[in-house]
Amino acid sequence: MPIQNYSQDVFFYPWIGINYANGWRLQGDKITCAGNKGDFCVMVVGEEGFCFSKHKKDRSEEEKIIFSDAYANTQAKICADGCAHLLICKHKTIHMIEAQIRNKFNKTKQEKHGQSAENHDTIANFEKAFYQNILKNADSASSIQGDERRMIWNYLSFVNFFQCGVENPREGKNGHMRNMYKDTSCRAFISILERHIPHIVFIMGKNVQTVIQEYLRLESTNHMVLHRQY
Repeated sequence: MPIQNYSQDVFFYPWIGINYANGWRLQGDKITCAGNKGDFCVMVVGEEGFCFSKHKKDRSEEEKIIFSDAYANTQAKICADGCAHLLICKHKTIHMIEAQIRNKFNKTKQEKHGQSAENHDTIANFEKAFYQNILKNADSASSIQGDERRMIWNYLSFVNFFQCGVENPREGKNGHMRNMYKDTSCRAFISILERHIPHIVFIMGKNVQTVIQEYLRLESTNHMVLHRQY
């Protein structure tokens, strides 16, 4: 799917399945995407993307090569004190879901691309829970693969909420980064919601829930409060 025209607050482009807008529908006591005439669209929200310290220099150099001498982003530097928001990272969330669909996650490939096993575990755990509890296919939830996995993700969207890369497992610094970008991340999330208008949103992670609840309280008298039933 082509990249949408999001607000400038959106750094990490979300995964939007090619059939996301077709939605899901309720048939009896089961949810299905059969027929492409769904009643509701489903969005999944994760917390953040991880960035390994030892790969930051490689990412910076790779970006300089890709964008050549004409690339003039002053942030094209090693992410020494936080996320430098290198353009090469903007598609990281999309690549992460693609890797899950193709079952391509392994330690060597993940580290090469600055990803971590936690991303895989989080996505896999959601996938299994969605398959068991929403699609009601408990018997084969542990063996989702191939075309079946792609079909499921083609009808979903996935967003990494915090618009910055964080290091793992240095939770202290990660907490600081989340706090630094929480307002930007909320604005980015609203931009994505307004663009794709999900009916159901699954939020993974207490940090995201806390930030959203706090933001809505602060904006309760402001026109920026979400009026749609997302």
